[in-house]
Amino acid sequence: MMNDIPIKSALKRQIAALGGLEAAAELTGISKSHIQRLADINARDRVTLADAAKIDEIAGDPVILRVVAAALGYRLDALATDERGTNLRRDANTLIIKTAELGSAVSEALEDGIISDNEVVLLTKMLIDLQARNSELLKALQGRRTG
Repeated sequence: MMNDIPIKSALKRQIAALGGLEAAAELTGISKSHIQRLADINARDRVTLADAAKIDEIAGDPVILRVVAAALGYRLDALATDERGTNLRRDANTLIIKTAELGSAVSEALEDGIISDNEVVLLTKMLIDLQARNSELLKALQGRRTG
């Protein structure tokens, strides 16, 4: 059986990187109580790959996934751009989805008429991600790689 302590420690590092438990819950959409249970070394709850990927993506560094890979005897390395290839349809669809998610997040943030500091952080991260994805799609289109 896999030792969960290093994974839970990695989760705790990501929670700190996201600005604490409250911010991590708000940024990821995972409830505060669930994140607490996932990070508790005495709790049986385990971080799912989906939750790990979401938290790592928002934090901007695959800390948890690297620890999981190491626990399984692998090393997690980023692929070089040319190894990843580019699929214009997939990238365009992802851009559409991310734009819709941003629109929903803005609407939710404006519901009470006040945008909190945590909402500003979330929306900023979403915009930066959207801008990066848009830039990648533009480069792929200009290079006409359709792989």
